[in-house]
Amino acid sequence: MEDDVRRNSFTTIRDGLSEWLRTVKYLNVQRITYDQYERTANRYINLIIGDIPIQEVTAVNIKRLLNRMNEKGLAFATTEKVRLILNEYFRYLVLKGDIKKSPFEMLQPVKRSAYESSQGREVQARTDRVIVFTPEEIEMMRDTYYKHKDDKRSVYRQSAVYFLMLNTGLRRGEMCGLLNSDIDMRNRVLRVRRSVKYIKKRVNGKPVPGRELRIGAPKTAHSIRCVPLNYVALEMIKQLRKEFYFGADKPLLCTKDGGFTIPDALTMRFRQFQIEAGIAEPKPLHALRHTFATNLINGVEQQDGHIERLTVKQVADILGHKTTEITERFYVKRDNSRLKGLTDDFEL
Repeated sequence: MEDDVRRNSFTTIRDGLSEWLRTVKYLNVQRITYDQYERTANRYINLIIGDIPIQEVTAVNIKRLLNRMNEKGLAFATTEKVRLILNEYFRYLVLKGDIKKSPFEMLQPVKRSAYESSQGREVQARTDRVIVFTPEEIEMMRDTYYKHKDDKRSVYRQSAVYFLMLNTGLRRGEMCGLLNSDIDMRNRVLRVRRSVKYIKKRVNGKPVPGRELRIGAPKTAHSIRCVPLNYVALEMIKQLRKEFYFGADKPLLCTKDGGFTIPDALTMRFRQFQIEAGIAEPKPLHALRHTFATNLINGVEQQDGHIERLTVKQVADILGHKTTEITERFYVKRDNSRLKGLTDDFEL
């Protein structure tokens, strides 16, 4: 044991973190998550504290790293990812006996409000930070789609998929992995059974040049689910099949030769589509999923004036979330317009 501790005292953060990722995390997380861990370590952690021996890392070193990221204007989520990875790594070292205590025992978690305030950013509640499309932006995209749906240029190719995602809440990997046989048009339901990921190529766990498509299980066990199809969704499926259809066992959203679409390609096409639609600041593809969830929970006003909405539990089941807390905290934007007049009968 003493020899192990002595040897590890000369191991740098760069080498130790790399070994931990390969031996501990590689089989415990999905490949795309592992790629993110590795990328975060190389881009941020190793660049600043990577050459410091493990035994010499202090709370001050880590605080300086987080402060440097803050000064560079990096998002809180990126800094928090670095903190969580290092915290988990040092806990592992303590349990393994390589160090006596973690430097994180002397550190408090970074508060988002303080972090963003120091960067001059507006501090917002979590629900206000959820990115959704406004009704006006949706109308702009819809007008662009119907105006150019028969246009063969790549920017408009298979653009019906955006409205299918807007009406089903599918993740981009789930959308790319959806086969025609997963769709039951008669009973108006689709089944999410797989997901497509675009990941680094590896040989014996070590990265090699290039990337590859991996078709596998969805994000979690709860992601395997049935999703109801409204009439807009049914129409978009028909439009997608009108453009490309290679059979029941082929993807609904496919390449020209019937293969699976790269998720990153779908993201880039959506950005270009928004620009063509006149949206000044294009939003991420995942905002379609947020918009879907927000509308289901906040409700949509019907012609007779009443608000039609679903329960949080129903929406969580449709989205494939394990708990309703995930749905409420990360997917639903607060609608302050519904507060108008609520206190009229409570004048003091």
